[in-house]
Amino acid sequence: MNTNRTRYHVGFHEIGLDSEYRVECIGEDVAEIFAWLEGDISGVAEDVEDDTPFDELYARLAKCETVAELVGEHVVDAFVFFMRPVTDCGCPCDCDERGEECDGTHHREATEPKLTEADEQGRSTCLEFFPVVVTDIPADEDHAPLLLDPAAARIVRAAEVAEGDTILASFPDHHHGDALREQLTAYGNLGRLPRSDYMNDQYQAHPMPYDRTCGCGSCANLADCTEAVVNLGDDNPWDVCDPWPATDLVLIVPA
Repeated sequence: MNTNRTRYHVGFHEIGLDSEYRVECIGEDVAEIFAWLEGDISGVAEDVEDDTPFDELYARLAKCETVAELVGEHVVDAFVFFMRPVTDCGCPCDCDERGEECDGTHHREATEPKLTEADEQGRSTCLEFFPVVVTDIPADEDHAPLLLDPAAARIVRAAEVAEGDTILASFPDHHHGDALREQLTAYGNLGRLPRSDYMNDQYQAHPMPYDRTCGCGSCANLADCTEAVVNLGDDNPWDVCDPWPATDLVLIVPA
């Protein structure tokens, strides 16, 4: 079986979870790849209350004329639609059984790595790669000393922060979703990767519904955000709501 060529894994998953449905391994055929993405987007859109963002994603991807334009992760609400290039993926096919040489152009089900066992909040305990750098907390009068073991810290997306997690830092220069591919290309060396920006004092998350009209003075700041927004609670040093774009990265110590 000849798999030494670039193919593409196409599918979707909810943020922080494994893909629940089939992920397809497809050759370099922009029409076939878009057709699979179209099916995934349409299927999810049928089950949500507001399908407008999904229609907008479909319209944008429909304009793509090359495979390269489709590559990346496209985040809508709590869902990530992806098209990942893979080389020598080894996804099983039945060419050998049929006595044919695999030409690498047909469909086959992708063999995707599964996340490891979930923690108590249902999050994966595996380490997902993020193009950021976690620094030491500044030793200055503007930052309270850490009261928890920093070795227990992990990076999650804001949508994955759970009740009682301790929030340590954000990554304000990191932008996920559609811009991730361009961002990775832009960072020529480690020194240019986004770095952790520690809060003046750590605080616990108590997630609550996000309401852009609540009048707290904080929620309105993300009223025009084009993706889902989560509210990590108002029991914090600022005594106001704590809204984050759902895919933003957060350095936490799990509860």
